[in-house]
Amino acid sequence: MHIMSGELLPQPYTVLSDAVSVWQQGNMLAGDTYIGTNPEGWEQNLETALANLAKFTTASRVLRLSAAGQTVDLIDMDRAPQPSTLLQPLRTEGVITSNPAHVLFANPADCGEIAVSGVANDDRPVIGLFHASRQQVDRKSYLRSLEYLCVSRGIEVEDLSLRLSPSARAESYVFRDIDDAQRTSSRWEGYVKYCGGDGLWRVDFHNLMRDDLRAFGIKDEQVWVSPDDTAHPDSPYFSYSQSVSKLVKHNKPDGGNGLLLALRS
Repeated sequence: MHIMSGELLPQPYTVLSDAVSVWQQGNMLAGDTYIGTNPEGWEQNLETALANLAKFTTASRVLRLSAAGQTVDLIDMDRAPQPSTLLQPLRTEGVITSNPAHVLFANPADCGEIAVSGVANDDRPVIGLFHASRQQVDRKSYLRSLEYLCVSRGIEVEDLSLRLSPSARAESYVFRDIDDAQRTSSRWEGYVKYCGGDGLWRVDFHNLMRDDLRAFGIKDEQVWVSPDDTAHPDSPYFSYSQSVSKLVKHNKPDGGNGLLLALRS
């Protein structure tokens, strides 16, 4: 939910569900949900977030997706060893599962997360969570994961449902400089723009990712897109780009927005 005026505040969580899956995103009012280091209270925040899903799903085994610095496109949890503890992250850019006990968890910050659901040719529902940061958009890793999901489960592209998380959008995702490779890359042509008035570069990885999905065969009506721009100064979401000096910052606190995806019971 957007802040519509200075007097209206968003709810801590946005929850969306359909016949196959339930998706939940927490913002700053939900508390810092980053798992692994330092912030106090994340266990309670995660417990609260899971409780919100209880009317939709009995899933409770949290699998933490940790995509930072990874080059593994995808882990298929139906064919992979299970992590021993919650704090053992799945070091990959994407996860899929048809296990009704699994809850896929990510801390998107300014990065996009693509939540996918569908029904396999053996009638088992399946979900996937794919990371879509600026780096992964450059690599198009989510397209390889989508192709694997469709082929391995016998799902037609037009039968998928997708949800795109709050993320940084071009209006607010601004840099004092960008790499020469990105400036001249045909991949980024039309998706990076220099604004001479303020001397900043705007990077539109969100719409590049959306155009990738269209080219893959996914129609706009299959996709729910969050309207929230996490990099906007008025955003109710934690934002990496708002809190570090290498970007144009607004001195906002660093933190993690928790995203959960599970199969419906």
